[in-house]
Amino acid sequence: MADLVAQTLQHQRAAVATTTTTTTTATPTNNNVDWRRTVAFMTYGGLYQGVAQTLLFNNLYSHWFGDATHWQVVAQKVLFNAIFNDALLCIPMAYAIKAFVFRFSLQTALQQYWSDVWQQHLLLKNYALFIPVNIALFTVVPPHFRTTVLAMVSFFWMIILSSVSSRQRGEAK
Repeated sequence: MADLVAQTLQHQRAAVATTTTTTTTATPTNNNVDWRRTVAFMTYGGLYQGVAQTLLFNNLYSHWFGDATHWQVVAQKVLFNAIFNDALLCIPMAYAIKAFVFRFSLQTALQQYWSDVWQQHLLLKNYALFIPVNIALFTVVPPHFRTTVLAMVSFFWMIILSSVSSRQRGEAK
């Protein structure tokens, strides 16, 4: 669903850009939904954001770092999640799934990922959203609500990720 929101926003921005550069009122040249893109992000959402986040946030992080909510444990969880999980697993997995759906190589997917990290500041956007969210998750959100809270926040992250990862490359429909 978040990808559909991202695509709608991209079409609206394209319409505004077209309208401001011409004297006539114009609509985007391609206002169709890219269903392959949507399937890729739904697959990623189900596999990572549903299954993997529950395992990581409710089981593995507690096992590895403990259940305490004092700042040292929370800092370890948040930093591990940002540096290793988000940068090396979570976000690259979205690009890998997209590569599978669009039938391009894993190498191309990883090149696109690193390009978006450096040129579109993808990890900085991720950190700006999820570091504060994760601090709250590990200090005040009960473990049985963590996946739900992450899912709500991740909806907005998916809009950002879909927009950034699809920018300027315009996958073929």
